[in-house]
Amino acid sequence: MLDRVLRLKSLPISLALPWGLNITDWLGHIPLPAKIVIEVQEPIEATGDDQAVYDTVLASLQNGVNRLAAERHFPVIG
Repeated sequence: MLDRVLRLKSLPISLALPWGLNITDWLGHIPLPAKIVIEVQEPIEATGDDQAVYDTVLASLQNGVNRLAAERHFPVIG
């Protein structure tokens, strides 16, 4: 019947959070809302060899991420 009516060989049924029982696949691909925080950091001087620049950029980004993570109250919704 699915083959003739909907041109499907099978009907995907899954149990997915937070949707519950999912008959078809399109609900699993709707993104959940998320809060995004963007921060522009100070310019970084690119002096020295490649490894020194890489370490400077990595340390700056990690400090920014740590600072923003400390400001969040709820890890999942906040």
